[in-house]
This record gives sequence, C-alpha cells and structure tokens, in this order.
Amino acid sequence: MEKRKKTGRRTSAKAKRLRLLFPGRFQPFHNAHFLLLKKQLLRFDVIVVIGSADVKDEDNPFSSSERKKMIQACFPKKKLKFGAVPYAPDKTWVKTLLKAVPRRSFDLVFSNNPRVQKQLHLHAIPVIGSPLVRRNRLEGKRIRQWPKSWKKDVPKPVAAWIRRHRTGVRHRQNLLSAHGHHPGYMMTHSQA
Repeated sequence: MEKRKKTGRRTSAKAKRLRLLFPGRFQPFHNAHFLLLKKQLLRFDVIVVIGSADVKDEDNPFSSSERKKMIQACFPKKKLKFGAVPYAPDKTWVKTLLKAVPRRSFDLVFSNNPRVQKQLHLHAIPVIGSPLVRRNRLEGKRIRQWPKSWKKDVPKPVAAWIRRHRTGVRHRQNLLSAHGHHPGYMMTHSQA
C-alpha cells in the first residue's frame, strides 16, 4: 500500500528504519543505558554491541553473556540484536568493531563517549549522541562500588537478575556483607 506525502511523492506504508549500533560495556546495564536504549528503539532498529566482551576483572565483573541477559530482561517483548567486541585500544577499536559487526549491517552509531565518537569520526562513520542522564549518579564505576543505593541505579530487572545469578565475585561479597554476612563468605549458586 502506498501513501502520498504532502509533497505529492509516494512512499511505502512501511518505511525502512535506519539501523543503529548501540555500543557499551554495560558494567552493569544501568538506568541511563536503559533510558537511552529505550529512546533509540523508538526511532531505529538497534544492534546492541557489548564492548570489552573478553575482559573479566574488577572493572568488568560481568561476562558478555551476563550483560546480554540483563539487557534482555529489561526489554522482554523486544527481539534485540546483539554483537560483542573484545577489548581494543582506541586506535584499533573501530577496526575491531567492524570485524565483529560489518559496516554494511548498520547506518550509524549511538555513543556519548568522546573517545568513541572521535574514533568513529576518524573512520567517517556517522555517530549521534544525546545529553547524559544524571552522569554524576549513573556511572558504571560508581555503581560497581555497590553503594547501598545501587538497586535504585539499575532497572528493576537488572537488580533482580544480579541478586539471582551472580556468585563468587567482589560485588556479591559486598552485597552479602551489606546484609549482615561475613565479607569472606561466598554464597553458592544453590543458596542464591
């Protein structure tokens, strides 16, 4: 079925949506990520790209599959597409990204990270951003310190997922000690 615009040109009833890459480390997926991704899903077909997918340390406590599950828990009715990119220094990050997600599979990239924006511009890849959402509070590094308010800083499905699934890492120890358990006590999966 075709419709006529006011200009008199014909357009298809279902216009092709642009494809947007939405990269991030998502350590963890917090409320700012949620709000920005929710907004972009209204306008674009989104491919979520999990960065530093191969790194597991204090600053990257969640595996790429765990981060994917957290994001999916926030959008249960959406069939999100995902990609994963291993860690790469700034100078090779775009090349690493394009190995994981070929250029022909997306039209533009969303990022508020100035370093990412710079590298994308150097490779002539269109990038959009938006104002940061409560950056002083919603910042992964601060949330990974697991203050008492951490559950307010992540979407409810993420908080529930973390409480249900994570064992044996520093943030679990902090959660347990905050609830009266000895910090050295490690909860097994069956106890979670």
